[in-house]
Amino acid sequence: MKSNTEETTRLKAWRKANGLTLGDEAGLSGYSIAFLSRLERGHRNLRPLDRVRFARALGAPVGDLFEPKPGGTK
Repeated sequence: MKSNTEETTRLKAWRKANGLTLGDEAGLSGYSIAFLSRLERGHRNLRPLDRVRFARALGAPVGDLFEPKPGGTK
Protein backbone atom coordinates (compact mmCIF):
# COMPACT_ATOMS: atom_id res chain seq x y z
CA MET A 1 0.00 0.00 0.00
CA LYS A 2 1.42 3.38 -1.05
CA SER A 3 1.82 6.00 1.65
CA ASN A 4 0.57 9.48 0.90
CA THR A 5 3.05 11.07 3.33
CA GLU A 6 5.00 12.77 0.55
CA GLU A 7 1.85 14.30 -0.90
CA THR A 8 0.62 15.56 2.46
CA THR A 9 4.06 17.01 3.23
CA ARG A 10 3.88 18.90 -0.07
CA LEU A 11 0.45 20.27 0.81
CA LYS A 12 1.62 21.62 4.15
CA ALA A 13 4.87 22.95 2.68
CA TRP A 14 2.93 24.79 -0.05
CA ARG A 15 0.56 26.33 2.51
CA LYS A 16 3.40 27.56 4.70
CA ALA A 17 5.47 28.81 1.74
CA ASN A 18 2.49 30.91 0.68
CA GLY A 19 1.99 32.32 4.17
CA LEU A 20 -1.39 30.69 4.73
CA THR A 21 -2.80 29.30 7.93
CA LEU A 22 -5.19 26.36 8.04
CA GLY A 23 -7.89 28.96 8.70
CA ASP A 24 -6.96 30.87 5.53
CA GLU A 25 -6.97 27.66 3.53
CA ALA A 26 -10.35 26.69 4.99
CA GLY A 27 -11.81 30.04 4.00
CA LEU A 28 -10.57 29.71 0.43
CA SER A 29 -11.45 26.07 -0.08
CA GLY A 30 -14.65 25.61 1.90
CA TYR A 31 -13.22 22.65 3.84
CA SER A 32 -13.09 22.77 7.63
CA ILE A 33 -9.87 23.38 9.51
CA ALA A 34 -10.21 19.95 11.12
CA PHE A 35 -10.53 18.25 7.73
CA LEU A 36 -7.55 20.14 6.30
CA SER A 37 -5.43 19.24 9.30
CA ARG A 38 -6.29 15.57 8.82
CA LEU A 39 -5.57 15.88 5.09
CA GLU A 40 -2.13 17.34 5.79
CA ARG A 41 -1.37 14.52 8.24
CA GLY A 42 -2.43 11.85 5.76
CA HIS A 43 -5.54 10.79 7.68
CA ARG A 44 -7.88 11.91 4.90
CA ASN A 45 -7.72 11.88 1.11
CA LEU A 46 -9.36 13.79 -1.71
CA ARG A 47 -10.67 12.17 -4.86
CA PRO A 48 -8.92 13.32 -8.06
CA LEU A 49 -11.71 15.73 -9.08
CA ASP A 50 -11.81 17.18 -5.56
CA ARG A 51 -8.04 17.70 -5.73
CA VAL A 52 -8.53 19.80 -8.85
CA ARG A 53 -11.30 21.85 -7.21
CA PHE A 54 -9.22 22.31 -4.06
CA ALA A 55 -6.17 23.47 -6.02
CA ARG A 56 -8.26 25.89 -8.09
CA ALA A 57 -9.78 27.37 -4.92
CA LEU A 58 -6.26 28.04 -3.66
CA GLY A 59 -5.02 29.28 -7.03
CA ALA A 60 -2.34 26.59 -7.17
CA PRO A 61 -1.42 23.95 -9.74
CA VAL A 62 -2.64 20.51 -8.65
CA GLY A 63 0.88 19.15 -9.07
CA ASP A 64 2.25 21.62 -6.52
CA LEU A 65 -0.10 20.26 -3.89
CA PHE A 66 -0.55 16.57 -4.51
CA GLU A 67 1.61 14.87 -7.13
CA PRO A 68 4.80 13.20 -5.93
CA LYS A 69 8.02 15.02 -6.70
CA PRO A 70 9.90 13.88 -9.82
CA GLY A 71 12.28 11.07 -8.95
CA GLY A 72 10.22 10.10 -5.91
CA THR A 73 9.43 6.54 -4.96
CA LYS A 74 6.76 4.63 -6.82
